[in-house]
Amino acid sequence: MQDIIRKTLQAGHLVTWEEVARDGAQAKTLMTGPQRVALARAHGAMYGAHGPNHVIFAAGFPSICKEEFEAMRQVVTEVDNCSLASHGRATRGDIDLAIRAMQGARYGRVTFFFPVSARMSQVLLHQTPKEVFNHGLALARYALDKAAAYDLEIDITLADASRAEVGFVAEAASTLAEEGIGVIKICDSVGEFYPHQSHNFYTSLMQQVSPKAVLGIHQHNDYGFAAVNNLEAIRAGIRLVATSWLGLAERNGLASTEQMVFTMAHQPERLTERLGFESNFWLTRPDLTQLPIIARMVSQFTGVPLKVTDPVVGTGVNTISTGTPFVAPEIFQPYDAEKVLGIAPQIVLTHLASARVISALLDELGLSLSEEQIKVAVNWVKTEAYRRGEAVIPRSEFLTFLAGLTAIPSREGVPTIAS
Repeated sequence: MQDIIRKTLQAGHLVTWEEVARDGAQAKTLMTGPQRVALARAHGAMYGAHGPNHVIFAAGFPSICKEEFEAMRQVVTEVDNCSLASHGRATRGDIDLAIRAMQGARYGRVTFFFPVSARMSQVLLHQTPKEVFNHGLALARYALDKAAAYDLEIDITLADASRAEVGFVAEAASTLAEEGIGVIKICDSVGEFYPHQSHNFYTSLMQQVSPKAVLGIHQHNDYGFAAVNNLEAIRAGIRLVATSWLGLAERNGLASTEQMVFTMAHQPERLTERLGFESNFWLTRPDLTQLPIIARMVSQFTGVPLKVTDPVVGTGVNTISTGTPFVAPEIFQPYDAEKVLGIAPQIVLTHLASARVISALLDELGLSLSEEQIKVAVNWVKTEAYRRGEAVIPRSEFLTFLAGLTAIPSREGVPTIAS
């Protein structure tokens, strides 16, 4: 069977390697089998028939325990609209277990990792990078031979590549590609790259690596640069990026899936202007209205709340708490969140409320107040917020305040609140 991911990447299209159920566990979260199934299906469905081309869903790490293995088996048996991957260490035991976990997957992949930096090679395996690589190469041959019977692809992750010599990384990736490895992922395992370093590293790597090598990246967010470092790698020609919903992964996580997908799929006609090069990233553009829906699903599954500051899916998107945005909403946001993401405008009552905010909320509720009563309502909202020491006044409590007034019908049939 042809490797659908390699074909997609070689055509210049983008693939995201989804890590929330795997690396996300190191963010102290745990997703059950049914939750992984629901998420993988929803993620793949964003791309219609091309889900398997654009999404590799990391189903888990089977050597953790039998429950992890069973959760992965549930994903394999119930999901066929995206590619699936199993992760493991550089041992025959982990490779054997991963192949068992992936058996029957329609688009299955097995990946294992080993370090390529001198520092991590010594700490983890007490060997030189060359010795570690020779061990990894032997395991690659073992894995390729064993996986062939099950139509599974083998990928390899080069850990701590950001602290290795770029020439050695290029040589390692080239050799693995010659052996038949599907994708070789290059890791900034500790998220130490700054954007300029990332640009230089990936530009140099792509100049030195064999054309047969298909590369991906896995870059952590410890300095907050994962997203921009991913863009630098994409600019250099790499088309597979590891991401995670809500950015959940070890320590400070990875670039968030929702931000990365939105960045590359929103206004594609402007990507040349924004990125400095032209590329057709999608066989089918993702349905961006699913981003906030899936993000809320992940939040519910993991117990990690969405924040006001989360790009694209945060609780502050398309919320209005001051009067100015009513005048010309299009100049107070970079895109129409309702049109692009399906997030309707929401009026939030805070101590910043004005008469215009109160009036708009009353219109939404089908109520009416006189100008004098609106002033009273504005003052109540501000006073109540400061009394509590909390900015947001829940609508239910605002309605309770209104209920303290006497309602009489207006001439137009819209309820009017009278004092």
